[in-house]
Amino acid sequence: MKPVAVPATGLDAELRTRAEGVGLQWAQRWFDRAEREQRALVGGWPGTMSEARAHVVRALVPWLRECGRWPAADVTNFEATARVVYSSARAAWRQRSVADSVFPHALNRES
Repeated sequence: MKPVAVPATGLDAELRTRAEGVGLQWAQRWFDRAEREQRALVGGWPGTMSEARAHVVRALVPWLRECGRWPAADVTNFEATARVVYSSARAAWRQRSVADSVFPHALNRES
């Protein structure tokens, strides 16, 4: 998968690139899980912003600390970084998922 350009005001190019990579890795874990469970990738992205924030803390905060950029007084950058992680993962999901309309019988559970 290649990184997907996601607008992120206030993030430098290196942080944005790393955040996109974290998002792609997150999406890949969902793809791998679906494959193991033999499930189709149907519907919207299953991740949440809370999970994206957790990915930032787990994957990017250690690197930011090494660079002397954490803790930062600007929480906006944290949220912007989480949005890039989330958007990158969601874009990867959308590229590989199948629209719900392809599986209408899976959505009709009244029978």
